[in-house]
Amino acid sequence: MASKEAKSNTYYFVLLFVLAFVFRVLLLVIFKFDGLYGQDAYGYLEYSKKFYQSLSSFQIPPSFYWPIGFPLFISVFTVFTAGNVWLAGLLVSLNSGSLCAGFVFLITYELFSGIIEEQRKKISLYAGLITVFIPLLVKSSLVLMSDALALMFASWSMWQLVKYVNEFNLKHLIFAAVTLSIAVMTRYGYALLVIPVLIYIIYISVKNKVKAGILIRDLVIGSVIGIIIFIPQLYYIFQYGIPGLQHGVGVGIWPGGSFLNFFRKDFTTFDGTIHYRMWNALYNLSPAFHPFYLSVFGFAFLAGAYLLLKREKNKIIIFSLSWFLVYYLYFSGGSYQALRFLLSFMPAMVIVSAYGIAEIKLKDTYKNLFLYFGLVVFAVFMFYHMSAFTEQKNKEFEVINWVNKNIPEGSEVISFDITLAINHYTNIKADEFFNNKTEEIKNKIDSSANDVYFILPVKAIKTQWNGLPLEKKYDFIIQNYPLQKMNTVNNFTIFKLQKKK
Repeated sequence: MASKEAKSNTYYFVLLFVLAFVFRVLLLVIFKFDGLYGQDAYGYLEYSKKFYQSLSSFQIPPSFYWPIGFPLFISVFTVFTAGNVWLAGLLVSLNSGSLCAGFVFLITYELFSGIIEEQRKKISLYAGLITVFIPLLVKSSLVLMSDALALMFASWSMWQLVKYVNEFNLKHLIFAAVTLSIAVMTRYGYALLVIPVLIYIIYISVKNKVKAGILIRDLVIGSVIGIIIFIPQLYYIFQYGIPGLQHGVGVGIWPGGSFLNFFRKDFTTFDGTIHYRMWNALYNLSPAFHPFYLSVFGFAFLAGAYLLLKREKNKIIIFSLSWFLVYYLYFSGGSYQALRFLLSFMPAMVIVSAYGIAEIKLKDTYKNLFLYFGLVVFAVFMFYHMSAFTEQKNKEFEVINWVNKNIPEGSEVISFDITLAINHYTNIKADEFFNNKTEEIKNKIDSSANDVYFILPVKAIKTQWNGLPLEKKYDFIIQNYPLQKMNTVNNFTIFKLQKKK
């Protein structure tokens, strides 16, 4: 224990980063994964190319569905990758995901200041090691998406917040405001962190009898600086609004939140009708034992929560509970379930779990064995998941290869759910079926001089979008044009409409 205490926090921060980075690179090399899957990653990559090109030409980049933080940092990294935007994006995710472990270590170390000094560094190291291998964060570090970057800045912000309330030094609140602003500029959902931040600051201020005038001054200065940093995103919000809140198919994903959604598991949004296995209220508690989240450390989380309450460690309880609760209520009241969104409160749960491991009445040997066992479980599960993930990617490539071999360049291609992958890996430039109205598709067909191909997941359209405009659009095309079924590759059916020469 003495040797642990002798080493600096910087040493452990760097150690955790290196360990996390090496593990992630190892997965990329073994599974030959390029960081692209689904639609979102391709969307980020294509927009980041436009963003970088615009900045290089000293122009304002065009609007985007998501906030600009991730493309902005990709553009910065692109300067050092000789213009390779894809590599820059992968490096942004890899580095930010790997840095999260060090920031969770630092949050924990500051949070337990004055509470358990003799166990402080051990608990912090436990928290950092869990964060290194937690599968959901590992996966987010391997894909070109904004989750890891946003969590890194949010964690950085919360570390500076805790340092502020420990010292009431304005510079830490300024750093907290700047990093939180960047986190929100990367994922809008991190704006909710303002609530636990204020709760924690007010609680500690009252407890330590900090003068209200000093506190208000610091909060005003921090808020102003945070808003200044956020100005680039405010430009897009004032000009274009927030696209995620503007969909009009029934209700959007987040608009229309309701307490009743806590007890629902079937939702119709612009993503179609989805039947989940659990009510929202239960699903958003699942991280405690989900194999992608805490897994076996769920037992440590329960033990930690119990001991914190029993011992009335109010400082830790308020910090972690307010962080968890604000997101739990938000997501449980929404109409969408996605485990990656629950990364938002991952550090809070990890800190409680680390406390549970350190404080449970067992010999250190058994505690360490449990810790190492849990980390091995994480690593094994991640290898298993990457194997299945790679298989899914290979199925996508089967469609891509068919397109390359069978569809001539210059053909009109209209596809759904694989459009951006086709555009990335082939010389075909497909149009997105989802984004085009029926009349627009009709005009594309009528005006095309070449054959028209449709690549559609028919089963998903007939089930997930049953009775919705997307299915009606598909039915219109099938009923009004003589489509020839060319092939079915995995979940996709390829149709051809031969134009008369």
